Amino acid sequence: MTEPETFTVELNGFSSRVWKAGRGPKLGFLAGFGGLPRWIPFLEALAKERTVIVPSLPGFPGGERGHTVLDSHLDWVLATHQLLHKSGLDGADLAGSSIGGSLVAEIAAIWPQSVRRLALIAPFGLFDEKDPATDPWAQRAPDLPLRSQDRHAVHLRISRQGAFLPRLSRRPDRPAR
Repeated sequence: MTEPETFTVELNGFSSRVWKAGRGPKLGFLAGFGGLPRWIPFLEALAKERTVIVPSLPGFPGGERGHTVLDSHLDWVLATHQLLHKSGLDGADLAGSSIGGSLVAEIAAIWPQSVRRLALIAPFGLFDEKDPATDPWAQRAPDLPLRSQDRHAVHLRISRQGAFLPRLSRRPDRPAR
């Protein structure tokens, strides 16, 4: 597997890593929760026919601590739009998984000229008026409905990884495993 070209862009005073590999029409990819700590075979396969550009979201691997200045869903959408622009993805095809899928879907809805085509892989949090999802972007570790020992584990993960990546899959009405 070949290693991608790596460069950084500045976003709200913080650096975000951007990977670029391949030849052909541009395809931007935004990862889900946890980000991408390394170039993976999925991206390598896409790079055989496309120029694959993978910007790192703030607070995710390669994205420094830029998440600390983003307090709402709108903040995240605006920051992601700026990140895509600075990564050279204006008007490109975009794909995203999980949170990345949700963010590129929002960008396509707000700025349709910014996206040529869109591919979503299990997008997180698409709005359903009857059952709206919790806004993970507006939550901070002390506000999560966790037991004190779980909250301690989240704080340890934040300090070790330098990112806000809580496990949001556990519902408060279900016991912890």
